[in-house]
Amino acid sequence: MTFSLLSKKGSKATTTNVLVPMSAALAIQTRTKQLQEEAERKHLKELVLAYGEREDLDDQLSLEDALRQQGVRIKAKPNQRPAK
Repeated sequence: MTFSLLSKKGSKATTTNVLVPMSAALAIQTRTKQLQEEAERKHLKELVLAYGEREDLDDQLSLEDALRQQGVRIKAKPNQRPAK
């Protein structure tokens, strides 16, 4: 695993690539943390997408209800849940 080492001499900062074996504790801890963060990002993305889909469906159902109240006939698609 490659790490970047930031060092400063005087006012000049430089980076040096350092190779760390995957069996080293530092590499294991870093990789574990990366995997945990990736799993959390995926979970949050799924939650946001599901929330957006629910909002879209609720908006559509509200619009259909309003149109029905005005006397407009709405033909439901087979894959949609029936309106309340």
